[in-house]
Amino acid sequence: MVGQWGQGPGGVRQAKAMAELQERYMVDAVATASPAARLVMLYDKLVADCTMADAAFERRDWYQVNEALVNAQEILIYLSASLEPELWPEAGDQLRALYNFLYSELVEVNLRKDRERLGRPRGMISQLADAWRQAAGNLATQEAPAAGQGHAEPGHADPVHMGPAEASTPHSGVLAGAGGRDGG
Repeated sequence: MVGQWGQGPGGVRQAKAMAELQERYMVDAVATASPAARLVMLYDKLVADCTMADAAFERRDWYQVNEALVNAQEILIYLSASLEPELWPEAGDQLRALYNFLYSELVEVNLRKDRERLGRPRGMISQLADAWRQAAGNLATQEAPAAGQGHAEPGHADPVHMGPAEASTPHSGVLAGAGGRDGG
């Protein structure tokens, strides 16, 4: 049936229009999100890239393995560059070192096409994502009542740049144990 999604000229136009709407939605979602929510979005994309790389390894699709891992590496570069360790002296340098380690591991996974080696950085990235998600949730919970009283601005605190008093609990366990091309 011509005109259905992906069939005939009308379907191609509809699919393209839908893709453009999805892209605009993502741009708007990122632009209007709080810094904490943006950080969680980056981590979600980082986890998704590792998952896509693993699935591509299963299919032996080396192009997709490379694409997913390179995107994950770019996000780690962005996270490391945006970190301000002087605001979190006890752990900021450790977090930067962890980002650098994860980056190096993903480079090695990609160069050697070593699916087994992906497991360790993927697990660590998942733990970091969970910790940042929890920190962002805690921050949102703290800001909601304060915003109603006029004491805090929503989205004022930024987990990437938080000091230890604001964010040490979700990070200390992760640290003791241990941005993207396509709009992520």
